[in-house]
Amino acid sequence: VQGLAATSSETSLLPPSEYWGTVTINGSLAPNGTSVEAYINGALYATMQGGVVNGYYDIIIPGDNPDTPQKEGGQNDDTIVIRINGITARPFLKWKSGIQRADISANMAPVISAIGNKTVSENETLRFNVSVTDNDNVTITAFGLPPSAAFDGNEFVWIPNFGQSDIYQVTFNASDGDLSDV
Repeated sequence: VQGLAATSSETSLLPPSEYWGTVTINGSLAPNGTSVEAYINGALYATMQGGVVNGYYDIIIPGDNPDTPQKEGGQNDDTIVIRINGITARPFLKWKSGIQRADISANMAPVISAIGNKTVSENETLRFNVSVTDNDNVTITAFGLPPSAAFDGNEFVWIPNFGQSDIYQVTFNASDGDLSDV
């Protein structure tokens, strides 16, 4: 009697996990073409081809084959980290087979526009605005103001008195509550 062996070409590949929803960056819908990538344990598993369209994304993260030692995709409850233009988005997602909606957002740090050196004569007015590139609610603070100088909102005003001739180093900080720029 000869032995018989049966083999199967079937795999236990888990069906994919598909996420879709809106994409915002600093509170505004992401522009068309914005990149969206999905990572599990630091490894890239999916990239949205063509990027964001009309503020929406749709990304398919493959499922893993538990019958193989290597990891080909997600398994139930794996944490998915989405990156929007390379910036980690919130919320983190959980891998599960099927289609889920999840609106995601990324927060980019505010950036203070270059101010440059300023010069003013004593008893003359120095006035300028500090500009920030960010759509979030940004608070700008100033440190090291010279005596009698004022900073309110984003406007610096100073009328140096006679005898205040000196070099002053003023530092501005812009913060959206999570990230900041100095």
